Amino acid sequence: MKIETDYLYHIKDKFFDIVNDEKLMTNHERGKKRPTYFTIKDGDILWFIPLSSKVNKYKKIIDKKIEKYGVCNTILIENVFDKKAVILLQNAFPTLEKYIDHVHTVDGKPAKVPEKLEKIILENFENLIKLKKRGIDLFFTDIDKIKKQMEDELKNNYKNLKDAKNNNIKNLKKLKFSLEITIPFFTYNIKDNISNNNNVVWEKEMFYGLKKS
Repeated sequence: MKIETDYLYHIKDKFFDIVNDEKLMTNHERGKKRPTYFTIKDGDILWFIPLSSKVNKYKKIIDKKIEKYGVCNTILIENVFDKKAVILLQNAFPTLEKYIDHVHTVDGKPAKVPEKLEKIILENFENLIKLKKRGIDLFFTDIDKIKKQMEDELKNNYKNLKDAKNNNIKNLKKLKFSLEITIPFFTYNIKDNISNNNNVVWEKEMFYGLKKS
């Protein structure tokens, strides 16, 4: 599966079990289905931003924030595929491709948000990241902790792959040695005979590569 920014995906329950962060949103909205997530690809790390259909609920929260702070850039309400949807930047979290369940589809096609909406989401998300670096953390979850956990998983996966590769090399060497000592007396090599008729010459060799006299 090719993962790209600006598409919507669903995530596996396994991710929430492994991370075990009570501040993460539940992976089921209204107890029926997984919510969709807007995805930002950041190297091997994926940032998931939940989308919700509870417009009325979050509209009240937005109004209160605007009344208090004059602005609200942690929650957006935008048209997503001809329907109003809540984009919960405050609930964003990092994850990995292995935890993606499937891509969200509309009319049987992968759901890709319009370029204009993608720009709005990315700008607001980047602003929240900048604020966090300045000591103003508006994210609900501990994104640094989760990101480190995901990076540790990547390191372990790389180490396991490297170890498996080394073991395969060792096993192949053992297999080669085993074959050499079990083949009785002769081994056979095929060499291309560079001649006009392109015949194949079979050269019989003694064990240890010594030609038979």
